[in-house]
Amino acid sequence: MELLNIFRKQKAATVPTGGLEGATRYTSDRSYLYSDNNQSEIPTYARTEVLSMTRYLVNNFSVMERILTLCESYAVNNGILAQAATTDAVFNDAATKYFDKWASTQFCSVTNEVNLYDIQKLIIRELLIAGEIFLVLSKSESGYPQLIPVISEQVKSSGKKSDKSVDGIFYNSQGKATGYQIYFEDKKSTFVEAGNVIHLKRFKNVNQKRGISAFAASLNSIRDVKDLQALEKKSIKVHSALAATVSKKNGGEVGDGLFGKSRPQTAQTSTIASRNTLLEKVFGGAIAYLGENEKVDLLQSNRSTDGFLKFVELLLRDVCLNLSLSYELVINPTALSSAATRFIIQDAAYLFSSLQNILIDGSLNRIYSWVIASAVNDKKISASSDPDWFSVSWVKPMSATIDAGRKDSAELAFVQNNLVSLDTYYSSRGKTWTEEIRQIAQEKKFITELEKEYGVTLNQNNL
Repeated sequence: MELLNIFRKQKAATVPTGGLEGATRYTSDRSYLYSDNNQSEIPTYARTEVLSMTRYLVNNFSVMERILTLCESYAVNNGILAQAATTDAVFNDAATKYFDKWASTQFCSVTNEVNLYDIQKLIIRELLIAGEIFLVLSKSESGYPQLIPVISEQVKSSGKKSDKSVDGIFYNSQGKATGYQIYFEDKKSTFVEAGNVIHLKRFKNVNQKRGISAFAASLNSIRDVKDLQALEKKSIKVHSALAATVSKKNGGEVGDGLFGKSRPQTAQTSTIASRNTLLEKVFGGAIAYLGENEKVDLLQSNRSTDGFLKFVELLLRDVCLNLSLSYELVINPTALSSAATRFIIQDAAYLFSSLQNILIDGSLNRIYSWVIASAVNDKKISASSDPDWFSVSWVKPMSATIDAGRKDSAELAFVQNNLVSLDTYYSSRGKTWTEEIRQIAQEKKFITELEKEYGVTLNQNNL
């Protein structure tokens, strides 16, 4: 009867609920899935634990550092440059030069250690590690605009009953942030109004309050790889320590005593090789003295096995694909030789582009308006006649591509047929179109003057 009840329970466990296999009752044959009904609210403990482990692995696991460096290089490179885009040409030149001068100096940060282009790389890095970063807009005593980068750990609740913040952020009744509780270098909490803080984060859920690490989904795989590498190193060291063994034949193997070919060994009859002290001085004690009928057998290590390497590769692929990056692109670029390479590069380019959009739309546009408004207010540049004085375009680094030559030819044809603007053409190559056109005009003017001076015609195609 008891066996019958067990069979009935097992049969009931396999019946789909509402016809959906995913809603089937859990059995011992399948892992249990823990799910929170409110996925938009990330628990503080879970977020901080994930962030703590992520920072440790970034500092001690080269693959994660490689991923961060790859994203920094393609998303920011030497910096995303501002280009004023109003209808006022005079204001455009003045605003562009002023902002670039401000962004290129370390004085744009409160610590006077990094410039805006270094901060852009830090933003990309923090968006992947912590899922968020805060930028506090501040001004020096003279009114000079300065930024204060704040990492995720610096915004937190005090734990006191009087603290009404939610994980360090204060909200109104509509859920809009009104202020932030920030712990600066003095380790004391400071309330900063939301109007002076830029909160950048990678959204994964609706109504998400705080960011979560981009490595959260593959964190266990990363930890497994690190543990497996440590175990494999120990195994190899053990094999290296047991590189040689000494085996000795017994009396029966030497000869059968029944036929009188051997006799018992005694202290007087056994022969041990005499020590050669002169040879030991040369080789530093590396000489092994063997007894009679002893020999040395060398051991060969079979580490690391092919199955072990493939399993580690499987885990690393999980880490890379978590960020829509191909394993070959991150770890083994020489393997990119198939037709799928274009898809791999294009897929990675979407990740870099999304990071750029978060950086530009979430922070750079606001920072540009804040800096230029301060310059106009301080009479350092003249106000623009265009009501949209804050209009600006951004010059991004050259995008990742495998067909650079074919892409250049196609886009050049688009420009010649007015299908692509000069701004788009030059921006995709990390250049400012106004500066390039101005340089081309100066070169043509110089060539014309040379032709008049020397009375010759220069073939510009061969210059």
